Amino acid sequence: GVVEVDTFVGDTRLFTGYVHDLTERKQREDAIRVRERLLEGILDASLDPLFQINQHGIIQTCNSAATRLFGWTRNEFLGNNISMVVGGEQSGHHDQYLRNYMGTGVAKIIGKRRQLVAQHRGSQN
Repeated sequence: GVVEVDTFVGDTRLFTGYVHDLTERKQREDAIRVRERLLEGILDASLDPLFQINQHGIIQTCNSAATRLFGWTRNEFLGNNISMVVGGEQSGHHDQYLRNYMGTGVAKIIGKRRQLVAQHRGSQN
């Protein structure tokens, strides 16, 4: 409800407020954090390098195998384009493959198992 409060200068002010129980919200947030840690553990347990990229090819997540194999730290990967590890003839085409997929929804390359040339931190394609 509304409460009248007298101020020190003789004015009367009206105040209102509400109480909202955040217990369920905090429990959901805690559960999400637990799931995130579990998924990070699963990713890091993989012997294969794994990357999650956004629609522009920017690395959002990578696992420990990726850092060991390619020579960059996790922080060096995050926020950079996946093309930093795409080597060989695919290196110049990767972003276009993503744009094609985003524009058409047709996965010609994405989701297919292939062996590709990759680039280590200290190499030149």
